[in-house]
Amino acid sequence: MISKTSKVRPIPSNIISALKRISEQVSSRHLPKLLETNLDALIPRSRWNTIMRNGNIRDEYAVPFVRLFHELHAIEGKSQQWLLQRLRDEGVFAAAQEKQRTAPKDHYNYRRLVYDEWMARSREEIAAEQARQTLQFEQQKFDALTEALLDLHKLSLTETERHEALVRCVVKGLGYSGIRGYEVDLQQGPWFEFLSHGEQVASRFADKPALPGQKEAKSFIMRLMRHEITPEKIREDESSGLYSWHVSANWSLLHIPDRSQSYFVDGQRIEIDRQAYKTQDVLEMMFLVLGDIKSTGRVKVYQITNWAKGAPLFTNMESDLRLLNILAEELAVVEANTALKTKIEMLSRTDAKTGLWNMRYFKERLIKDLQLAKRLKQPLSILMIDIDNLTTHNTKYGHPFADLIIKAVAAAIQDVVREIDTVVRYGGDEILVILLGADSQGAEALAVGKRICAAVRKLEMMWGREKVAVSVSIGAANSSAEEAKELLDIALGLKEQRQLEQFPLVQQADQALYEAKKAGRDQVSLYKS
Repeated sequence: MISKTSKVRPIPSNIISALKRISEQVSSRHLPKLLETNLDALIPRSRWNTIMRNGNIRDEYAVPFVRLFHELHAIEGKSQQWLLQRLRDEGVFAAAQEKQRTAPKDHYNYRRLVYDEWMARSREEIAAEQARQTLQFEQQKFDALTEALLDLHKLSLTETERHEALVRCVVKGLGYSGIRGYEVDLQQGPWFEFLSHGEQVASRFADKPALPGQKEAKSFIMRLMRHEITPEKIREDESSGLYSWHVSANWSLLHIPDRSQSYFVDGQRIEIDRQAYKTQDVLEMMFLVLGDIKSTGRVKVYQITNWAKGAPLFTNMESDLRLLNILAEELAVVEANTALKTKIEMLSRTDAKTGLWNMRYFKERLIKDLQLAKRLKQPLSILMIDIDNLTTHNTKYGHPFADLIIKAVAAAIQDVVREIDTVVRYGGDEILVILLGADSQGAEALAVGKRICAAVRKLEMMWGREKVAVSVSIGAANSSAEEAKELLDIALGLKEQRQLEQFPLVQQADQALYEAKKAGRDQVSLYKS
């Protein structure tokens, strides 16, 4: 075998010149091209030192060289003996040494030497072409992955657009056919599918969170993430080729080359996939885990397959794993940026003092709740809550103490209302609550208001040894399900935040609040048209 690093040795000019002069006296279809391109193929590089001496072909190789040269290049009208004599006259062959009277063993294997040389060169050329094509293919995948990752990094993307960009990364950048995305609660155990592409089998995790079965790969990866499998067992399984488990700082990768050999996968699950994909190649799969499994209770897990193509995951494991590492690292950054963006958006929508939603968010949530009320044909109510005597408390005890009262009242209200209800800080001492699904007669709104009054009344606000009584007055306004469309149109027409006070239910709740104050405070009043 010729080394890939071998250099093509140039044929000595005296030999080329001699062959050119001879070519003028012979008729050959191949000799001109041979002289230009591949004459050196007849002098094997692997045996150059053996065959050549001082720029000439050793005389002991003269006969086999001429014989093969004459035969391969179809020299017509001239015998091998004539060609041999002419090449001797031209000085192509070095003079035989006195001490070497017989031809070496290689003399009789000259044809084999040349054949092996050609085959070695062919293998080198094929390998070089394959390497070039592989490099070109890898570059194409890398370019596609880079382009998709640039889209993925855009903070302006919606969740759906991020999922589409991720699919492009996996399908175009990495060349895989299928991906499923799951949100996983490591503490409780349920999986919830939020993304699916290129999959033929419906997932039971798509409709609602569910626990994986004991004989599923998902259960096994849960055990890995929870550190329930010892490092010794992992090393033993990896050395047996059952799987590979790579843990990075903010992502992890599980590759299962053959599920049928795994003790943690049920064979029936494999048969279901075989029937769905119409192929036997449903044994290899991998899971990409995003999130630090050492410090978080929730992670995202991406299941990646190539079953729809009926092809293995890796064509070149080294380069494919390198691309996977790039995707994992970039996805981790995207997740971190998205979480930061969500946190910033949350801060921009919340009141710093109480943690309640602010007025910037009120219109957005009001429109969403009205849309839901319209679709579900449900009524909607608004409570406007005012802290009684807050100005007096502020004057008597100071601004910091008044802030403590506002925080305590806000917390008491959040403890009373449901999770689906929206609590908004409307002003200095006023708080709004949107109740979705309350009855159109206002009985439920009144009941919630009374519970809020009772909860605030129980607050123990102390100024030194003095107990400070705190109460709230509440105005309630409600709409019927039939009014939801009209109210939604009005809300959509409010262009500025300050116009929200013109919204009918807000105006009505404000009037009812005035009645509650007028009636003596610490009570609920329902608006009546």
